[in-house]
Order: sequence, then structure tokens, then C-alpha cells
Amino acid sequence: MTLAQHSPLTRGGLPGIEHIPFGTHACHFYRDRDQLVAALVPFFVAGLRANECCLWVAAPPLPAREATALLRVAYAGVDDAIRAGALRILDFDEWYGKSGQLKGLDLVPFWLEEEERALAEGYDGLRINGNTSFLKPDDWPTFMQYEQALTERLQGRRIVALCSYSLEQCNDQQVGEIMDAHPCTFKHPDVNWHVIAASGDQEITRRKSSERALTETQAHCVFSSTRPDGLDMFFDISEPKRAEETSRRVEREFRDFVENASVAMHWVGPDGIILWANRAELDMLGFTDEEYIGRHIVEFHADKAAIQAILQRLTNRETLRNCEVTLRCKDGTVRHALISSNVLWDGDKFIHTRCITRDITERVQSQAQITILGREAEHRAKNVLATVQAAIELTQADTAEGFKRAIKGRVRALANAHNLFVQSSWTGAELRDLVAQELSPYCRDGETRARIEGANVLLEPTTAQTIAVCVHELTTNAAKYGALSLPEGRVHIEWSRAADGRLVVRWTETNGPPVKQPTRRGFGMRAIETIIRGPLNGDVRFDWRAEGLACEIELMTS
Repeated sequence: MTLAQHSPLTRGGLPGIEHIPFGTHACHFYRDRDQLVAALVPFFVAGLRANECCLWVAAPPLPAREATALLRVAYAGVDDAIRAGALRILDFDEWYGKSGQLKGLDLVPFWLEEEERALAEGYDGLRINGNTSFLKPDDWPTFMQYEQALTERLQGRRIVALCSYSLEQCNDQQVGEIMDAHPCTFKHPDVNWHVIAASGDQEITRRKSSERALTETQAHCVFSSTRPDGLDMFFDISEPKRAEETSRRVEREFRDFVENASVAMHWVGPDGIILWANRAELDMLGFTDEEYIGRHIVEFHADKAAIQAILQRLTNRETLRNCEVTLRCKDGTVRHALISSNVLWDGDKFIHTRCITRDITERVQSQAQITILGREAEHRAKNVLATVQAAIELTQADTAEGFKRAIKGRVRALANAHNLFVQSSWTGAELRDLVAQELSPYCRDGETRARIEGANVLLEPTTAQTIAVCVHELTTNAAKYGALSLPEGRVHIEWSRAADGRLVVRWTETNGPPVKQPTRRGFGMRAIETIIRGPLNGDVRFDWRAEGLACEIELMTS
């Protein structure tokens, strides 16, 4: 019959026994200290890892002090568990006989209270062991009554109780009584666990049959026990086995997911060695598994001090969010990334980090470009304002309306130049576009009053702004007093490169009214001379010929 179909399972902890039902009351036979250690240390490690409250009542040949030391070697979190009350290891005289008399049946309700306390404090159950080597002959009847009562009371409770008995101290009758008081019986002769039964040929035959059945059904059973009355009891864990297989399948699917995720991930051990990385991480940096995994993480960081500080913070149990780092790629380039990480701990043992790496190189470069553009825009704005300020200071007019018109035209010329800057993403403006834009009123409907000639020349913004103002002033002067003031007047503007690389721009007017050299230098002439000879370190010449003004501008451009 099955005993555990409706009982939740927990970790067995005994060699070869993966799971054990809550409510189990088992006896354990051992011959010496080594066999006792081999059983009880893993038994309690399993309980601690399963979030169970554990109580170990120790006795010779394994007293409490030695049991604590051995458990500490096997499980790093023992001291934390003791401080938290999750683990108590006591000698038998502290537990069974403080009053000088065996407590016996008085202990049964206490175990149930301990279970309730453990569950109330957030533990998943209670795990206990008592070594009975301290029992005296007079204690035997009372203790067997206690064991029988405990078997009855543990059914349906979240308790696992393992009672240890020395085969050296028990006769055949006592072995039978012990087995009769416990539904499950274990013995550890060497390494493997076996079911045992009371002595006698009939029982031994049944035991062997039970062992064969166990072997044949081991995929579905954790262990079985044969009682002296010949009843075979099997703990059916078919459902947990199916759940375990499902868990393994989910784990495989999850591993496949993280291996092929688009987000870069890696693990680093406590010594800084890379233990694992997914495909996105390797592709981001350009390395193969062999080139990346197994090497120290510092090797792949441009700022070694920064990654050392991150490793130290993780060792201090910090959880990191979006720490900015610079990573070295295989091709020598540097990528900017954000790392979020924490550590998987087993008690006080650093297992590995869990790191997610997000590539932000494009964002960092965009921010840098925005900063550069912002500074450039600031510089351009200052230049424009300075030019506008100069235009205001140099402008002369007889009336306020005349002053207003002059200023408006000059500011419009600057605005037109800036429109060209925007179209070229602030790289500059083509000289032809600047000239054509200013002379466009004289080139409509097939008119040929303005002729423009010259190769394509891209002017950087400062130079383009200056030329725009110069062409505007020359056009305005021609429209008021020169060739463009008469229908038959013509303007020819051309440019070329001199032998030394300087740009030479020539403005020539013909068929206009007779020209005389002005008696005073107006704003246009002064503005052109000031901005060409000043910031641009160029030169300008005016020739007031009778047939029309000729102006030649020379300046160095890149």
C-alpha cells in the first residue's frame, strides 16, 4: 500500500534517497561513528536547504560539539542558521533528561508545538533526530511507548523524525521492537542504503523480495520498508518524479532562452573569472566562447579601476543597477554599456554574479554629438548676434523708416544663410546657393540681369555668413545706385581659386548709370571692409569705373 500519495515531500538527505514524505517517523541503525556522520550530516544539510527548522539531539559517539563542527564543514550557513533559530544542536542530557528523568511521552506534544512554532516563523517544516545511545535498560519500555505514540501523532504533520539506534547496543528483540515502533527502517552497512527486517528466515526472504521490488520500481519509489509482520510499504513518488522531469524541461527551455536572448548576460565567479556568457554578450564584444569564458573579467574593461570597484561592491552583497562601464572589443574598439548585477549566495559562499549588460554606445555617441551641436549652435548664435550688432552700429539713415529697412534687409540675408546651414546639418553653405538666393529677384522669368559663374565651393558657416552679408550689401547698392537700378543694367559675379589657394570673388556691374567714386564711405562699403579684413584676414578692393562698380574679395578658405 502507498503511504505518501497525499503527503507532501521534502528532501531526503540520506544517500540514495532524494525525497521523503512529511510525517515520516523512521529508525536508523548504525554500527560506528562514521556511519552516524554519513547519515546525519547530509540529513540536516538537506533540511536546512529545504527551509526546515532543524533540531539535532546528539549523543556519543557523536556529541553536539563535534556534530556542529562537522555540519559547519558541510554547510557554510550553519552559524547563520543557529543565530536565526533555524538550527539547534544539543547534547542528549540537555534535552531528554534535564530533570534527571527521561521525559518519554511528555515529549510528544512538545514536538507538535515545535512544528507549529516553525511554521508560524516561516519555515516549511520541522526536521529532528535523536541518538538513543544514552538509553539505560530501565528506560527501554517507556521509550518504546514514546516511539509508538510519536508514530501515531506525526501522521499528517510537517515533521520528519529520524531516530538513531546503535546495533552494538541492541539485541534481536530490541531491533524487532524498534522496527515495530517505526514505519520505516534504514541501515547503512557500507555506502548504499538497504531495507532491513527482523531476524528469521521468513523475514529475510521477504526482505529480499522487497529489495527486488524496490530495484524494479526505483524510478517511482524513493525507499521501502519491511515490517516484522511482513507488510511491504512503498512510498509512491510518481507525481514528484513527473514534476521533477517537468522542472528539468523548464530549466532546459529557460537555458535555451537566455543563451539566445537579445540581452547580453554573463556570470563571474568570486575570483573574477568569467564562468558563462550568452550569445548576445559574445556577439557584442566579438569574442568566441574559448576567447572569453575562463578569463578574468578585468581584461575586457577599459577602466580597470571601475570594474574592480564593481566586483568589490558585489562581494559586499550590494545589488547594482545601471553601472556605466567601458568594454574592450576584440577589434580594439570600445563600447559603452550599463551593467546590472547581483551575486548568487549559498549561505556565506559566493557562487557567481548574475550580470546583464546593455550596450549604450549609440546613445553615448548621440549625446556627445548633441553636446557638440549645442556648443556649435551657441557659437553660431554669438556670431550672428555680433554681426547684427555690427550692422546696427554701422547703419546710417536719414529717417527711422530708412534705418529700419536697412537693418531688416541685412538681418534677412543672415537668416537666408542660416536656412542653408540647417539644410546641410550645419556643415556650411554652397557659395552658389548664397549668391543665387540674394540675386533671385533679378533672375526670374528668364531674365539674365545677373550672371553667376564658378565651381562648387562649400563655405564653413562663419565664412558663408560673411559672404552672405557682402553679397547683400553689393546687391543693395546696385539696386539703389548701380546697374540693377536700370532695366538694362547687368551684374556678373564669378569666383575662382588663386595659386596660393585663396578664394577670389569678383563682382562686376555694367550698363548702369554713370558711376562716380562716392565722397563718403557708406555702411555697405565699411561693413564689407570690416568683416573681410577683420575676422577673416582677407582683402577687398573697390574700383569705381565709369561703366560700373567692380569689387574683388580675396580670402582663405578650407
